[in-house]
Amino acid sequence: RHPAEPPAPSAEPSAELAPEEPREKGSEQAEGCQLFQLMMPKAKIKAKAMPRRPTPTSGPKPKTKEDHEAELAADTPPAESQSPTSPVSSPSSPPRKALLRPPESPEMADDRNSKRDPFSCELIRGKGFVNDCLNATFRRSYAVMLSDQPTYWDEALETFLYQDQGRWAAVSLREGDVLMQLMSGTSATAMATQTVDGSWQDSSGQILGGFEPMEGQPDLPDGLLQRMPEVGTSMIFKKGSRVRMEDGTKGKVKSINHSGVTVEIQIEGADGLVDRLVPSAALKPGMALPGQKQGASVAPQEVASDMNKLGLDATANFASCRSAWRKSVLQLMAQEMCEEELKKVAGQVHKAFTNILKYFAPNGLVSGC
Repeated sequence: RHPAEPPAPSAEPSAELAPEEPREKGSEQAEGCQLFQLMMPKAKIKAKAMPRRPTPTSGPKPKTKEDHEAELAADTPPAESQSPTSPVSSPSSPPRKALLRPPESPEMADDRNSKRDPFSCELIRGKGFVNDCLNATFRRSYAVMLSDQPTYWDEALETFLYQDQGRWAAVSLREGDVLMQLMSGTSATAMATQTVDGSWQDSSGQILGGFEPMEGQPDLPDGLLQRMPEVGTSMIFKKGSRVRMEDGTKGKVKSINHSGVTVEIQIEGADGLVDRLVPSAALKPGMALPGQKQGASVAPQEVASDMNKLGLDATANFASCRSAWRKSVLQLMAQEMCEEELKKVAGQVHKAFTNILKYFAPNGLVSGC
């Protein structure tokens, strides 16, 4: 038998046509591949001949393979990151600094305190005053109220702050019976006053220091609960008046000041008289009662109404009214009530006593203190 003749060459010869291989198993697939290879050059030529589409000048840029890989990496959380629901952080993961509050520096704390109203706090502190007695800690107290507002007292109970027509002022008890002057409507000499812009100045207009709020609660109880300030003492006791102490010791009034009454007493075994400074609340008048208003044994109806609020009748003298005022204040301070309620109830008691004081001291100023 003669061997089969090779097939006739194609009408369109191609340089990429591979030489004919002997037919084996799967020869039909090989022939299909050869036909596909014969068509490839024409497809390439057609593709090159087609004009390119113009690139749009606006609109989103087509994403490349690198863009897709970058987005996939951004969406995938790192292996050491902590899950939001996990309560325990991984030791190797860094802290989330964005969630941490930076520590407050002393300068930031001072700036924050300077923007707060210091008189909204129970404790305030004076700073930068020329007078050192104002560079102290003052505590708010409802045991003494002026103009329906509480007062602030230092620890020695010798300097206090009070509010008058929306502004605060600092007064020292060493200037005299200033509490009686303020309650009766007479102005008192102030060491420093608050201006419209909140700064503090003295009588000459010199700008002084100021007060800043203090955090926390007081460690000690209100000092005014232990000792009543001297109010109208010169209306009860006069120089030379006979008095009796709580222990029964008798003496004679030598002088009166902001701290109390200096009494001359006779002590057995001592040479001459001995001076003893005693709070006026711890003294009892002798035979006479200087606190009784002369020429008026019964108070007017409006004053009698205020005396009734203190548990007294219209025949009470000033010494009895002052003791009843003190007792009522202590009872209110011992009760548990909110600050607003205490301010309201205590304000009524102080207002009643203020009206009584004005009745016994119409001129507002009594000498001898």
